Amino acid sequence: MVEEYYNPVFWPGNERALLFFLHPFVISFALAWFWNRFKNHFPGTRAARGARFALVYVLIATLPSMWITFSAIAVSLSMVLAWAAYGFLQVLVAGWAFAFLNP
Repeated sequence: MVEEYYNPVFWPGNERALLFFLHPFVISFALAWFWNRFKNHFPGTRAARGARFALVYVLIATLPSMWITFSAIAVSLSMVLAWAAYGFLQVLVAGWAFAFLNP
């Protein structure tokens, strides 16, 4: 699986490399907006609300992007599933943080 990362398709070149490192900031603002807009639609305890938020986001954003990635780029299913799991964990932590800091 590691050798799949050495494919040149994963390196956009030096002129766009900064965009990769801006990803955490872009996703944090997007998730914060999403939480503020829809937090009242997630019932339950704070932990459950954060988990529901993560599940909804993964179904809306992560799953379709993993589908298109698997269909368009020559990567293994295990790599795409690992990326999807990482995406879920990333949003789960954000959901819990939002639920506890901004109920």
